[in-house]
Amino acid sequence: MHVPSLPSNESARLDTLPEERFDRLTRLARRLFGVPIALVSLVDANRQ
Repeated sequence: MHVPSLPSNESARLDTLPEERFDRLTRLARRLFGVPIALVSLVDANRQ
């Protein structure tokens, strides 16, 4: 299996600040589904 190399900007890509609009969505999902954690995964044609 071929494992792709990490992008040169990987650490910058992962070091993002919290965004309240996504935090609101995950809080709502936690309440609606009665679960302890909820995640948001953003997907477009070329990346996740």
